[in-house]
Amino acid sequence: MRTAVAVAHMVFNRSFVVLYSSGTSIASFPPEGLVIKQKLNHQGNEVVTGETKTEEDVAVLGLYQVPGPSSGRIVLYGDSNCLDNAHMEKGIFAYR
Repeated sequence: MRTAVAVAHMVFNRSFVVLYSSGTSIASFPPEGLVIKQKLNHQGNEVVTGETKTEEDVAVLGLYQVPGPSSGRIVLYGDSNCLDNAHMEKGIFAYR
């Protein structure tokens, strides 16, 4: 079985329950999965134009249980900055 998962080419940032410091959105995910969407700042637009632009319903987190007896789970989170230590000036979990 093949599962299609892809990230997009735009970069976003904003705090919601967690800090989405700098990352891409999810371009495709299995339709049976759960996709969490948030309103985010379009960081690429801000770098290029200097203006803050927000986008509604940006897919940031995907959760999928692969069917079958020997299967697993797929979790896709677009914020790559949370995987390295370059973000350490702010914690990832910035609860409001």
